[in-house]
Amino acid sequence: MADSVCSHGEKVMPIFEVWIETGATNGQYTLHKRSAIQPMAAFAPDYTYVQNIGRTWERACAKADLICSTQWEGIECLKEYDVDDERGTLRKPGQYDETSWNLEILWFGKYKSMRFDTILDLDPEYLKWVRDEMNAGDGKKIALVKKIESLDLGEREYVIKKKERDHARAIEEQLDRMGSQFVGEVGERRVFNNLIVKFETNWETDFGVTYLYGLKGPDGNVIMVKSSRWLEIERGDEVTIKATIKEHFTNQNGVKQTFVNRAKVEELINEA
Repeated sequence: MADSVCSHGEKVMPIFEVWIETGATNGQYTLHKRSAIQPMAAFAPDYTYVQNIGRTWERACAKADLICSTQWEGIECLKEYDVDDERGTLRKPGQYDETSWNLEILWFGKYKSMRFDTILDLDPEYLKWVRDEMNAGDGKKIALVKKIESLDLGEREYVIKKKERDHARAIEEQLDRMGSQFVGEVGERRVFNNLIVKFETNWETDFGVTYLYGLKGPDGNVIMVKSSRWLEIERGDEVTIKATIKEHFTNQNGVKQTFVNRAKVEELINEA
């Protein structure tokens, strides 16, 4: 790192190193600075974004000079930019050259400045976490996610969980199709014992809130309760209800459902 020269001709160590980059979307230039003498914390970023400074190189350099002379007045700065540098036209958002990024070294996190192949041997789960959790909104992050995906670390966690949920749902629907039968006769008012609340939902209508509960009995029969009031039951509760059978309905998955209304909770057997 070169020394700057003060007005007296004496060499002094600059406090800030200052340079200009394109922004995250390459739509304008941005000003950055780094402490030239203060050691950084172990995992802290080694530079600081200051602000956006313009869409043309000349304007960006002029704005950077103004910030250095006003906001950091009296502080020595080593300027790593020159208005006479040749700069191309800024790219539009979304136009990225992935080859411009160094994708051999990780630039953040607990393995900052380490090579990907080293991290892969040391802690592949960390790379999986970065891949699954990173919001890949700019070119560098998009390129990073693609790089990690190329390492063949296995499926993303949310994909695995979704497959597990879909598999469990498919089994449950198959059991419903096999086990659920219609209960009673339409218009009959009866007691339904030992039902487990499988789900609850509600929505607004012109006439107020409508509540829908899906319950399953010990014999596998599905009871759907539609009500204009909350029944004070939640998913996982075991209840006995008294209700009037409104209709028998087979849904698109082939599950036979008995819809009831005017439901009243007779007993809360077991809370979830």
